[in-house]
Amino acid sequence: MIRAVLLDLDGVLVDFADCHFEALNLALHEVCCVQVSLADRETFEGLSTRQKLAHMVETGRIPAGTEEASYRLKQAHTMRLAQERVVMDPTKVMLC
Repeated sequence: MIRAVLLDLDGVLVDFADCHFEALNLALHEVCCVQVSLADRETFEGLSTRQKLAHMVETGRIPAGTEEASYRLKQAHTMRLAQERVVMDPTKVMLC
């Protein structure tokens, strides 16, 4: 029996956009020695990490073949930042 279903469209329960941006920059710096700017952040709005990385390869911003390492590092940084920074807001939790 399903007891709960949780959905979080980024910003509904947790506003994590800044952490995603930071995690991507950390990963890109480690793998490719590049970073994305605030203007890039607006361009990438709503795209998945894999789509962002593919776009960066297509536009020559990062070398082909670095996408998977960048993706994995970005996910690891995202998890670490979530553990460090996410605090539950009891006003947004509904218990049944």
